[in-house]
Amino acid sequence: MSGRSGTRDLNHLCSMDQLADFADRFETRIETFVLIELDGFFPLVFALNQGDSATLIDQIAGILYRAIGSAGVVCRVGDSRFAMLWSRPLNEGQITIFASRMLRHLADIPLCRRAALSIGPRMGIHCRMSSESCFDAIRHAHQALTYTDLLEHRFRLYEPRMEAEIVAEARLRQRLASAMEKQHFNLVYQPRVEVSTGRTISVEALIRWEDDTQIIMPETFLGLLEQSGDILELTRWVFNRAAHELRPWLNTDPRRSFSFNLSASALATPELVDTFIHTVKLWNLRPGQVVIEVTESTAWEVRDRGKAQIEKLRAQGIRFALDDFGTGYSTFDYLRHMPLDILKVDKSFVDNMVADATDRFIVETIISVARGFGLEVIAEGVETERQLELLTALGVDGVQGYCFAQPMPVSEFLRWFRDV
Repeated sequence: MSGRSGTRDLNHLCSMDQLADFADRFETRIETFVLIELDGFFPLVFALNQGDSATLIDQIAGILYRAIGSAGVVCRVGDSRFAMLWSRPLNEGQITIFASRMLRHLADIPLCRRAALSIGPRMGIHCRMSSESCFDAIRHAHQALTYTDLLEHRFRLYEPRMEAEIVAEARLRQRLASAMEKQHFNLVYQPRVEVSTGRTISVEALIRWEDDTQIIMPETFLGLLEQSGDILELTRWVFNRAAHELRPWLNTDPRRSFSFNLSASALATPELVDTFIHTVKLWNLRPGQVVIEVTESTAWEVRDRGKAQIEKLRAQGIRFALDDFGTGYSTFDYLRHMPLDILKVDKSFVDNMVADATDRFIVETIISVARGFGLEVIAEGVETERQLELLTALGVDGVQGYCFAQPMPVSEFLRWFRDV
């Protein structure tokens, strides 16, 4: 098989089951299983004419066959996935060298280079155990592939823990689907205190999932909802629930407001603007009483489309806050171009600002820059009186954190507000 290339030599299979059957019938025992996903490949093929598409596939096959030589076979499994079945066992060091070389070649395919096009290769690799079936070996290579990304982990070697984690995630997805259907969620509220007056005029709504007897934090499940496409539905629920629970409190003072977080996929959804405007009208809110928080990574991920959505909502009076500032893609030019009202200093800088002069200088600089852009500044994660003293001296507008109150259900918040 050495030196073969060309689409006629590429085995086309439709499923992992067919791939396992094919591997079982191979003339020598397959020891190493490699699955390669080419992100962006399928739409690229459709964008090319028939001749260039065939050339692209031919060049990919040539790269794979030159790497595997006469010790194995190459298959195409699905639209953008390829498999290399190798009769040669590899150790971890050999796998690292092989994978790095393959990723480099696949990222520099001649046709793509000439046409200024690109695809993103990822690889999952498994070395077959002595008593392992081809089906299980392929399944393990696929599990390794699910742990890859186009940034830090472009190839992964299978580890036994992966299977247990994938099974646990599948079960979590099932429970989450049931929770979405039955709305097994609650909101808690953390007060935000105005430094100049000491009054609470805003709260942040934070979601919690009540799963049987345990409370599951959002970082565990929000990513899964983004993947499933259900994140806008949950965001809509959060907006309506917060407006309902806080309506009496909001109605007594037009300066009071509440905020909630918005993910990248929800921000990019076309119906977002109409949905939010409808919700404001439904609950008879003043638009300025609604603050939508986006992280730097969220705003950066959707960039132009997200900026357009933010501008449309701000034109209606809804305010926007940039959350976790300083932890993502922060540049002053970025602040200049993003349509914002509030900047939130990340807790990681507040944590160390008392003992660390560098962090204190960073916070001071952020506040100064925000002032230059006409932004309100909120400090997150304020836990001690000393932190509060320093932030007040530096000129923040508001603070939020355990120094005042932890997140609490609406009934407790209203009681806390009355007592304070």
